[in-house]
Amino acid sequence: MLMEVWTFLVTVFVTLCHENVFARGWDSKGECRSTGTNRLSCLLDLTCSAHYNDTAAQTIQSVYTTLASADCELANPCYYPPQYDPWEGEEFDFVVVGAGSAGCVVANRLTEISGWTVLVLERGGNPTKTTEVPAYNTFQIGSEVDWKYQTEPSDKYCLGMVGKTCNWVRGKVLGGTSSINYMLYVRGNKKDYDKWALEGLRDWSYKKVLPYFKKSEDMRAPEVLANQDSTNYHNTGGYLKVDTFYNGEFQPLTNAMCKGFNKLGYHTNIDVNGGNQSGCAILHGTLVEGRRCSNAKAFLTPIVHRDNLYVSKHCLATKILFDENDNTARGVEFIDRKGNTVRVRARKEVVVCAGAINSPQLLMLSGIGPREHLQEFGIRVISDLPVGENLEDHSVSFMHFYTTNFTRQTESSAESMTDFLLKKNKRLSGIGLASTEAFININSKYPNVQLSFAHTNINDPGLRTLLEKFNFNEEIISKYLEVNAESSVMVATVSLQRPHSSGSVKLKSTDPKVYPRLIAGYFSNTSDFDIYLRSIEFLYSLEETEGFQSFGAKIHEVEVPECSAYTLASDEFKICCLRYLTASSYHFTGTCRMGPPDSSNRVLDSYLRVLNVNSLRVIDGASIPHAITGNPNAAITMLAEKGADYIKTTWLSK
Repeated sequence: MLMEVWTFLVTVFVTLCHENVFARGWDSKGECRSTGTNRLSCLLDLTCSAHYNDTAAQTIQSVYTTLASADCELANPCYYPPQYDPWEGEEFDFVVVGAGSAGCVVANRLTEISGWTVLVLERGGNPTKTTEVPAYNTFQIGSEVDWKYQTEPSDKYCLGMVGKTCNWVRGKVLGGTSSINYMLYVRGNKKDYDKWALEGLRDWSYKKVLPYFKKSEDMRAPEVLANQDSTNYHNTGGYLKVDTFYNGEFQPLTNAMCKGFNKLGYHTNIDVNGGNQSGCAILHGTLVEGRRCSNAKAFLTPIVHRDNLYVSKHCLATKILFDENDNTARGVEFIDRKGNTVRVRARKEVVVCAGAINSPQLLMLSGIGPREHLQEFGIRVISDLPVGENLEDHSVSFMHFYTTNFTRQTESSAESMTDFLLKKNKRLSGIGLASTEAFININSKYPNVQLSFAHTNINDPGLRTLLEKFNFNEEIISKYLEVNAESSVMVATVSLQRPHSSGSVKLKSTDPKVYPRLIAGYFSNTSDFDIYLRSIEFLYSLEETEGFQSFGAKIHEVEVPECSAYTLASDEFKICCLRYLTASSYHFTGTCRMGPPDSSNRVLDSYLRVLNVNSLRVIDGASIPHAITGNPNAAITMLAEKGADYIKTTWLSK
């Protein structure tokens, strides 16, 4: 009965808020309002209980007050830097392009020096309420906080998508993709970084980067902190909060799944960022009190008071400005939120943190990129470098799913939101079964495949939503829904962590508002098919284990009609289906990669400085030389911490 009362009150409260009865903390443009009338009293006056003065009425009023306060706290714009509009020719010590995963870190660390002024240019605005809710992460794909990129159509991949194009999700909001991703905190494998060092990037070995992972981290997961060796890998007290996802109703299923992995030689791993990455695990996430801890919340919220930090939102960087005499970056041209073209100057450096798609586009528009490609558009070449090349992504196959006899308990949206607002760390504080993942080895000495899972009950509309967000066409979606009409479904995706294939980012126009051409390049190296095929065999092996049999798992393969010319279940048939059913994990890296002096495909040196020019760095996922084993946000955060230290070392020594 109590929960029914709560549900009713939440419904009334949401209705009142929807009609803009209550709007404390916001102005008409979604920015922090430091003055004005507090309309909480207005909300309370509209409730029936406001006309009574007995105990029950007072209790009900306190319920409204509690929920109203919790609603205001969620994505309150006062937690983020206020809007700043630079004037033409204004000077700053540093101009940072992009307030994404890396840019937030760089802005924080550079403004630690009180004598330095830092301007951050960001295309998006403040995070929305939806960004705060872990369980709602899928709803952000294609929303106002997503750039909504799509790949160029191809006859080699993304064939099962609408228009034969894959969606490439990128965050257009403070925090960048850290504000809309799955929040999984995976640092990668030790050997990823040791490989960088062996190739000549000696300052980027695991031993050298571990302190920067730890510098950011505030590990709060009790199962990790209880480990005796946790301090070897983890830290408490950093800006970025890391905790355990709520897994409540899925815990029995997770336990059974991990039992299946155990049978096939993979242990249950409580910490993939510790001594060993492989195994079945509930991954940790960037969370604080059950809510998303984006890099904006982690690195900008604590420093909103710094008077040397300036953030200009809803603007688009269009060109890096160079001194023609010595190719020194002197500033940035951008379009402000009112549509005006503004030029600002950087006394020390321009730091590009716009991400693996936007950073190469900006560099090429500014004259840094492949000579022949720039000349096609009449752009004056300042530095002939392979900008936009070597794009790597973790492609992911949706070719298989299991039917199961497992049904998760459900509750009303209002009930779930009540728990979430009151920070009870329940259903909306998790990402469902997606936090249960496994890292396995396929013809490799260390993990090179990530297996992920998503569970839906019978006739769950969430399954269609998931597939539509990846842009699958109706023919493919129907293959799933026909089965889901009769049984609960557990989608099992296979993602290549160190692909041999690569793509590129190319200009489509000299107009910076026109999105670049995105060539995914999936399966450009056909050896990737072999890893997929062996991974599929592993999925079939899981079906036979006692753990998977305990929840009635039966594997299904999505059969693409266009592949019927091949023998069913043959490798050729599976390869054909993979071309239709493989999408993106949205883990883009390498388009402005750093490399050692003898590297022919590097854009940056080991200090993240752009070659052949001065006072310009790229610090973001584009800088990463090779895809890491796992979700890249933690690695990008580490890279930004290290890059900020490089900048400090350079300028504090002068």
